[in-house]
Amino acid sequence: MAVNKKLTSILPIIIALYSTHSLGSDDEILNFLDNKVENKTKLLSDSISRCKKEENTSSELRLDLNVFKTLKVSKNKFMKSLFYFKFRNQELCESKSRYALAFAINQLNFTRSELGLAVSEYSESTTEILYESKKFLQLKIDFMKLDENIRSEFEKQIGKKPFNPHNILEKLDTDLLNK
Repeated sequence: MAVNKKLTSILPIIIALYSTHSLGSDDEILNFLDNKVENKTKLLSDSISRCKKEENTSSELRLDLNVFKTLKVSKNKFMKSLFYFKFRNQELCESKSRYALAFAINQLNFTRSELGLAVSEYSESTTEILYESKKFLQLKIDFMKLDENIRSEFEKQIGKKPFNPHNILEKLDTDLLNK
């Protein structure tokens, strides 16, 4: 009876351990996560294409240079701010897909680590997917140094949609800012 009682008390533990092993093979889990990364990669590719298309059809965006002239924005500061918004708005458009892919890659790497395996070949990609370049960071810092009213005016006129700065610059006389 005593042996039977001990066996009954550890039986749920044995069943739990056995059942987690029998839920599926490690290969199934890794294949599932690999497929998830591949799907998220395709979604990011689709997102980039959609944002590029949106950027290329941004010709309706019109900027009023007279407002920036009144605010005493130099041509150099105007150009840096314009390109800051180009990169920022592109990132805003793609960010949901980028974060989803990075999460899928990190989940795969975490699981591989749990299984005692090396990180996946995707792991180096997460840095490029998630983090801002030095060039973008410098543009951001330069923009943040501008007066609040200038930053607000840029935000108001440009908004958050992707755009092609070259399309905008073709229509502007930026020399007006130097006068």
